[in-house]
Amino acid sequence: MTRGLIRRDPGELPAEVTGFVGRQRELAVLDGLLGTARLVTVTGPGGVGKTRVALRAAARARGQFADGVCLAELGGLHDPELLPHTVATCLGLPGQDTGSQADAIVDYLRDRELLLILDSCEHLIGACAALAGPVLRYAAEVTMLATSRQPMNLPGEHCCPIPPLPVPEPGTGRGSASRGSASRSSASRGSTGRDGRGDAVELFAQRAAAAAPGFAVTPANRRDVIRLCRRLDGIPLAIELAAVQLRTLTLPQLSSRLEHRFGLLTSGHRGALPHQQTLRATTRWSYDLCSPEEQLLWARLSVFAGSFAIAAAEAVCAGGPLAREDILPTLIGLVDKSVVLRTEEDAERYWLLDTIREFGAERLAERGDAEADRIRDRHIGYFRAMAGDFGRHAKDDDQLPRYHLLRREHPDLRAALGYALARPGGAGEAARLAADLRAYWEISGLLREGKHWLTKILLRFPGSSPERAWLLMTRGVLSTLQGEPGEAVADLELSTPMAQEHGEVLACALGHAYLCLAFVFSGRHAEAAATGAVAAERLQAIDHFRRAGVPRHPHGLPAPAQR
Repeated sequence: MTRGLIRRDPGELPAEVTGFVGRQRELAVLDGLLGTARLVTVTGPGGVGKTRVALRAAARARGQFADGVCLAELGGLHDPELLPHTVATCLGLPGQDTGSQADAIVDYLRDRELLLILDSCEHLIGACAALAGPVLRYAAEVTMLATSRQPMNLPGEHCCPIPPLPVPEPGTGRGSASRGSASRSSASRGSTGRDGRGDAVELFAQRAAAAAPGFAVTPANRRDVIRLCRRLDGIPLAIELAAVQLRTLTLPQLSSRLEHRFGLLTSGHRGALPHQQTLRATTRWSYDLCSPEEQLLWARLSVFAGSFAIAAAEAVCAGGPLAREDILPTLIGLVDKSVVLRTEEDAERYWLLDTIREFGAERLAERGDAEADRIRDRHIGYFRAMAGDFGRHAKDDDQLPRYHLLRREHPDLRAALGYALARPGGAGEAARLAADLRAYWEISGLLREGKHWLTKILLRFPGSSPERAWLLMTRGVLSTLQGEPGEAVADLELSTPMAQEHGEVLACALGHAYLCLAFVFSGRHAEAAATGAVAAERLQAIDHFRRAGVPRHPHGLPAPAQR
């Protein structure tokens, strides 16, 4: 399964795979809010642990909600128009309804007592607020829990800020807010780990012991650990990135290099928040510890929107100084440095934290447009080949495993469409990929999303063209299956003569067959019979006749050379 599209039963949350440290005050606040408030937003800077705290609080509060918990992970979603569809998918709602997907969500939730979690909202804050508003108004027993770097600013919203972990003062057992923290309240200072170390030191101790067996915080090294955690501003992600370096560095080496790197890197970002400076510097420092091959692979892997397999990394990221046979050992190096993580669901798939991915994308951009375009072109080609292969074999006996293989690539199918549309002259590739995905959208029930992409791509082909003919036909098929025969007829009646005009014989024949189906669904049986006869004649002429008079679309536009 792909991160962000994992289907879970109500009440099921991802398992914690590492120890949970501190946050007792924040959990106590959330315990109270989830029992009284309708919208709770967990806020804080990147890397501070908002998701971890929110999921722990949701697990503790799960018994309060008769219909369980639903988690929608939004970090990999970048198109706000797809937010309602994504949330509906997480709720298990079908996508074939003819009305607004947001309305369908509200109707489903209206009589349910459920905790709906929207994780990582900051880049979709407007869309999340637009969805939360009607849910709060019309689904009175639903509570919403969001994580975001900023609140939604809706009436009745309660915010729970998550500060950096407290760090003790050197030579004392007192916990204190980390240096640079926006808050130095007594509440922040009061959370300390066992033995009075402070939560930041406790987190470092746990992660360091996992990375370097035998490591422990002792009276001899405690001052160095505290100093390091203070330089990291108590940000959990920064601490975890640093702790893993104990596999290759001693604690004094780690501290000295970190001190030098922060002095060099934070001075150039005076406009950013201190925590963002620190996290960026820590990420940059981790990047600088990588070999040139690892740095190059890190940058290239940033094109993946979801998790990826080794085969995908080899196909997309090889080239130039990084040969195909170098990908696996270089990837292992990045996994060892905790830059690339293995997914919890499948040990053969890998993913990047959003912060790591964003940093890699910046490094890829620094290598020039030509390099970035080459990698994105390979990404588009790889996932178009997957989609085309699925389309050609969609009716085979092994349809289900093939579907599961493609389904877990959903974030990257979206990304590939986005990359193609963003490229000058890439609209044709986007059109072919969209047509290749028709069978996938049908089988997965993602009809609305398919039409969303087809409509976007059609804007790039306003005049009569082979691409427009195929796109209109594909959208017409999805409209028919979605129960919108009027829209289907309109698209298909435009598509068939356009296909004939441009010599697209197959598209014209298939268009008549699907127009017949749309007429049937519309109750226009005489027109359906006449159109069906034309379709049968045309399909017979090209030896493409299928049983029951309804052919299977080849799921792809012809390559330019075939036209």
